[in-house]
Amino acid sequence: MTSVKEKDFAEIRSASLISDNDTTILLALYQPLVGHVSVALFLTLFNAWKLERDQVFSIGDFLSLTDMNLNAFNIARQRLEGVGLLRTYYEQEKDFSFYTFELYAPKSPYDFFDDQLFKGMLIKSIGLKATNHLLKLFKADEVVSDKQEISSSFVEVFRPDFNDPAYNNALNNFASSIRHGKLDVDFDDDKFFDELFNQGMIKKDALANDEYKHAKQLGTLYGVDEQVLAKCVVSSYAPDEIFGQRVNFLILKNYLDEEKKYTFAQPKSKRKQLLHSEAEVSKLINGMELSSPIDFLALLQNGRPIVPSDRQLLEDLSIKYGLTNGVINALVFTVLRLKNNQLSYAYTTKIAGALVREKIDTALDATNYLRDNLKELAKRKKAIPSSEDKNSDNDKVKIASEISDDELKELERALKEQGK
Repeated sequence: MTSVKEKDFAEIRSASLISDNDTTILLALYQPLVGHVSVALFLTLFNAWKLERDQVFSIGDFLSLTDMNLNAFNIARQRLEGVGLLRTYYEQEKDFSFYTFELYAPKSPYDFFDDQLFKGMLIKSIGLKATNHLLKLFKADEVVSDKQEISSSFVEVFRPDFNDPAYNNALNNFASSIRHGKLDVDFDDDKFFDELFNQGMIKKDALANDEYKHAKQLGTLYGVDEQVLAKCVVSSYAPDEIFGQRVNFLILKNYLDEEKKYTFAQPKSKRKQLLHSEAEVSKLINGMELSSPIDFLALLQNGRPIVPSDRQLLEDLSIKYGLTNGVINALVFTVLRLKNNQLSYAYTTKIAGALVREKIDTALDATNYLRDNLKELAKRKKAIPSSEDKNSDNDKVKIASEISDDELKELERALKEQGK
C-alpha cells in the first residue's frame, strides 16, 4: 500500500451525489467497520469538496487543519478504500506525489444488509443483537395494500402535450447519479473455477451467479484463498438440487469455520522455528511490515478473538502515538515475549513513547533499537531517574525501571535471535 507523505499534494473529486441520509448511514453502519477517524476523514473531504471544488492542497496543511497525524490519515484512508467509499489515484512528480481522492456514496441500507461481506463484518464488530436493532431502524413503513388508492396520475395533473417541441429536444444529461465504489477483493475468479472443476468436476455454469457471489463473499470474509474456498464449495454442493440452490451455505460456513481454525492452528507448532535462520528472520520482519496489527496479534494468539483492551491498545499505538504497523507489530511481539504473553497498556505505551522520540518507523529499526537498548539497560541494571531527569530524553533508563534482570536476559536472548 502506498502511504501519503506530508510533502505531497492532493485534490478531491466526488464521483457520486452524497446526501444527508448518507451521513446517517455512514455513522450507523460504516463507523463500526472503519472507525470514527475514517468517517470523520470522509466527511471532512466531502465538506472540503463542497466548499471549494478543484482545490489543490498540501497534505501537511490538511493534517494541520484536522489535527490528525500522518499515520492516522493513512490508516483511515485505507479503511475507506477497503469498504469502497474512496478511490485513490496518484501521479509521481519530481519532488512529490500528487493524489486524487475520489469519493463514493455508501450503500443503501438494503444493499448493505443484503451484502454478505458487509453484514458479516457488522455482526462481527457489534454482535447479532445490535445488528438486528440497526436493521429495524432502517425499516420503512409497509406499503398500503388493503385500501382503495385515489392518487392522481402525472397525466391527470399536468396533461402534457407530447407534440410540444420541449418534449423532443435533445439534452446532454451530465447530472450525477448515486455511485458506489467498487469493493476490491484479492480473488482470482478463473483460478477458483479451475480449482472447482479439478477438485469436484463442477463446471462454472453449474453455479448461479448469485450462488458464486455469495460463496465468494464468504470466502473473503473468512480470509481463505481460491483453492480452499473451492474445496469447501465442493463439500457443500448438491448436484441434484435445482439450479441456484445447489450450494448449502450453512454447510459451507461450517467448513469455512473449520478451515479458519485449521489455518490459525498451523503456525503454533512452527512458531519456535521462526527465528532459526536469517531467511526466517526476514520473513518475520516482512510479516510485521505487511500485516495489520489486528491480524498480526490474532496470528500470535492462534486466531483467538482479541480482547477489547488489547484492541484499544493497538488503536492508541496507531492513532495517538502515530506508530507504523511494522513498529507496532515489532513492539507487540517484543512485549509479549517479555511479559509472558501479557500486553500491559502502561508498559507498552511507555516503550512506544521512546520509539516515537527516536523517530523509528520500520519493524527492523524497532527491533534493532529494542535489542541495542537492552544491551545498555543490562549495563545500568535498574537505574531509576532522579527528579531532575524526569523530562530527560534518556528513555533507556526510564524503561529500565520497570524491567527485571530476568526479563532483560530473556528479551535480550529473544531479540538477539532475530537481530542477526
